[in-house]
Amino acid sequence: DVQYFATTRARWPAQDFVEGLFAGMFFVELLLRGYAQGRVFLAWREKDFGWNVFDVVVVSTMMLEIILANITAQGTGLLSQLSVLRVIRLLRTMRA
Repeated sequence: DVQYFATTRARWPAQDFVEGLFAGMFFVELLLRGYAQGRVFLAWREKDFGWNVFDVVVVSTMMLEIILANITAQGTGLLSQLSVLRVIRLLRTMRA
């Protein structure tokens, strides 16, 4: 039942656009923070190192998911497994 629901759920018509918009905003934010902080952005001695790496992984996963969704015609297989990673994006907002 769960697999059937995950592969056949109806999508909101503008869902892809909104998802792409948020992914683009997070990507631009990540680029700006990386530019502003320079080498310190991914320096392991910094207090925000873990969060910065987490942000890079989450944003990279979002971008990869969008690219794969545009390449493939169906959302099955690897793409549906990557969709589970959308939940991880919620953790980003819980950041202290």
